[in-house]
Amino acid sequence: MLTDSLLYESLRSHPLFLRKLRAFVEDYGLAEKPALVWQCSPLEPLEVDVHGARVLGAMERGAGAGNDLGWWYRFRSMQQRAFVFDGIASNRHEAECGWAAECHTDGHVIAGLWNFPQARTSDGNVPVVVPLHGDTFSDFAAFAKSVMNAADYAGRCQLTCSMLDAASLPFSRDPRWQSVSLTYLRRSVLQWRVRACTNPDELAGIASLMRADFFRAYGVEWPRS
Repeated sequence: MLTDSLLYESLRSHPLFLRKLRAFVEDYGLAEKPALVWQCSPLEPLEVDVHGARVLGAMERGAGAGNDLGWWYRFRSMQQRAFVFDGIASNRHEAECGWAAECHTDGHVIAGLWNFPQARTSDGNVPVVVPLHGDTFSDFAAFAKSVMNAADYAGRCQLTCSMLDAASLPFSRDPRWQSVSLTYLRRSVLQWRVRACTNPDELAGIASLMRADFFRAYGVEWPRS
């Protein structure tokens, strides 16, 4: 699925994103799972106090209230956060939440989602992405902005996303997630290009572009708002 060669080709000009993605995949056991992984990194040197009250509060709030469907909870850690080597995580690596978000001491923010609804097919159930998953991009941008604000960072940022095992994660337009409406990708890794912005306030605009990329990959024209 996520071979070193594919990773290298996808992110070879961004070694920090590559290194962080590899570590995240290893920590959460995603090597054999379809997953969406978002990353945001400051472009200026930063040292984040991940033990500080403001950062802990940002982790608890995630992207804010709303969306309690259980797929990603808008990246809110609530009280289940845990300290890890790189900084702080929304939950322990061994927890089976199906999603995780982290803030690292260098200001890097990363989050992943690997718990998806299931569509019924003649060969059994398969995980799918649905129109609601378009919201994950704005949720991650809001979460990353909150963390950057908590770290008193107002400089330039870079943002990207990787869909792992993309060929195994079809899109369903049908609200009942029936197999007749599934659209599959052929790529093993769907890698968003790295986009830069001048400050965290612009992350929402980048997320809107990435959301459009997501739908367009499946041949769907979806509003950006």
